[in-house]
Amino acid sequence: MGIPFQFAQGDTITWDLAGSVNYANESVTNTNYTCKYYLRSINGGALTITGTDKGTGWTFVLTSTQTNDLEDGKWQYQAVASKTGASDEVTLERGVLTIDQSLVYTGSNPGKIDLRTEAEKMVELIEAAIKGIVTNKAAEYTIGDRTFKYMDMSELRRLRTIYKAQVNREQRADKIKQGKGDPFINNLIFR
Repeated sequence: MGIPFQFAQGDTITWDLAGSVNYANESVTNTNYTCKYYLRSINGGALTITGTDKGTGWTFVLTSTQTNDLEDGKWQYQAVASKTGASDEVTLERGVLTIDQSLVYTGSNPGKIDLRTEAEKMVELIEAAIKGIVTNKAAEYTIGDRTFKYMDMSELRRLRTIYKAQVNREQRADKIKQGKGDPFINNLIFR
C-alpha cells in the first residue's frame, strides 16, 4: 500500500511501501537502499519523508504538524529508493494526491470555508448572470474579465452546460472514490 491519495490537513498519515526490483531485475529492499517520498505542490511547497525499515520495505509517517503545514490542493509525489554508498536511484511510486482543508477549528468563530470546485463556482456565477439578464433586463453582465451582453444568452447557456457536465463528472468520481458506487450505473434501468 502506497501513500494515501487524499487526506486532510492536520491528519497523521502512516503507510508502507514494499521492496521492489530495479531495471536490472535486482532486489530493491531496505537491506541496501533507503527510501524517501518527495512531495511537491504547484505553488512551490515541498516536503521530504524518509522511510524506516519494515520487513524488506519501508514505513512512512506524516505527523499532524507536518500535514497541517501543507497547503490544500493537488500535490505530486515520488518515492525514490537510493542505494547506500552508490548513485543508483529507483523510482518506486509516483502520482498525484489531494490535501483537503481541515474542518477543525478552535474558538466560537470558525471563519468561512469554501469547498466548492472551480466548476461549481462557475455554474453559480453563470446562473447568476442569466438570472440578472432575465430578471433585470440588464443590457450586459460581467463574469471575471468577460462581459456578456443580452445577445450572449446562448453563450451563457452553452457555458452553463459545459460546467454542469464538469460538476457531474466530479461528483460521479467523488462517489466512486468514496465507495458509494457509480451513480450513473446505479440509475440505469434495464428492461
